Amino acid sequence: MSIWDSSFNTLWLSLCGAFFVIFRIWLTEVKLHKELGNKRGHTSRFISLFFFIAMLLNFENNVFTLISVVGAPAMLMAFFAFDVPYYIKDVPQIKEKKFWLIIERLTMHPPAVFFAVYFYAYARLDFYLTLFTIPKFCGALILVIGPLFLFDPRVIKREDWPRGPACIIGAILSIVGNLLFYFQKKMANIDIITELGIEGLL
Repeated sequence: MSIWDSSFNTLWLSLCGAFFVIFRIWLTEVKLHKELGNKRGHTSRFISLFFFIAMLLNFENNVFTLISVVGAPAMLMAFFAFDVPYYIKDVPQIKEKKFWLIIERLTMHPPAVFFAVYFYAYARLDFYLTLFTIPKFCGALILVIGPLFLFDPRVIKREDWPRGPACIIGAILSIVGNLLFYFQKKMANIDIITELGIEGLL
């Protein structure tokens, strides 16, 4: 099931997703390998990649779409907590590959946040409710928590402490917030259907 109406050209969406998946891998692992160093293992970069994979799949793979939706609050928090200070304090001091470092930041947190704003505002309720099943949720959780505890130096090496705990807290708040939002939507949907006397459609 897709969140897009039939008039949206999903081919272009897939092409954009494919481009950015390749572009992000090339940018972080090749072009800026030295400049980013251990920061290549930051969880936000994995979530960003998962977001573009979801785009590649036209947001029809619910596990990757779920990651994009659930991870958005943490990505928004990271944008204001980490990106804004980076643009203000660090960018003016960069002497090499400044353009590419800015592009890398701009294609990390903002796309997922903009998508989530659209999703929460316009996604059909039935599609949102299909995202949250136990297998899909567990799969999404593993894909997000895995890199956080396996590759993120802020957690495993305590770099930039206490940003590691902040990332963990942000992830927990995103998960809890979305679960509360989901159950609120679920209960509202059940109430409406019950009142209409069409419980059999559930």
